[in-house]
Amino acid sequence: MEKDYYWKPILADLKMERDVFKNELKSKEHEWKSERITLKAERDAFKSERDILKSEREVYKSERDILKAERDVFKSERDMFKVERDAFKSERDNFKAEKDVFKSERDIFKAERDVFKSERDVFKVERDTFKSERDILKDERDAFKTERDSLLMENTGLKRMLLHEQTTQNV
Repeated sequence: MEKDYYWKPILADLKMERDVFKNELKSKEHEWKSERITLKAERDAFKSERDILKSEREVYKSERDILKAERDVFKSERDMFKVERDAFKSERDNFKAEKDVFKSERDIFKAERDVFKSERDVFKVERDTFKSERDILKDERDAFKTERDSLLMENTGLKRMLLHEQTTQNV
């Protein structure tokens, strides 16, 4: 029994120490478990944050792709407008060239008109010259007619005189 008394307090101390260690171990396990749960929660929070950031990144990527597509559309529209502008420029240049052609044709027609006017003026002068020559010729004709008439009259008068003289001589 002596042995029991000797070992009982030692066993009790050991049991107490064991219980203390068990309690400490349990509290440490609870602490570790709660830390593990906290870390898991933090990990899950980080994962969800990461997933949110991934989805935001995907949204931004899709927005970027949309903006790139819009940019490409605007570039193609710009290129179309440049082509239209070039077409309008070439049309304008064609119209300018046509205008220049029309101006030169107009100038040619004006020059031809001026030539025709000068020819008309020459014809008018020639007509007036011919009229004055005609008038001169008419006057000369009239002068010749009057001279002829006067000569005829003289001739007739002479013939009468001759006739009269002959008749007076015959009588």
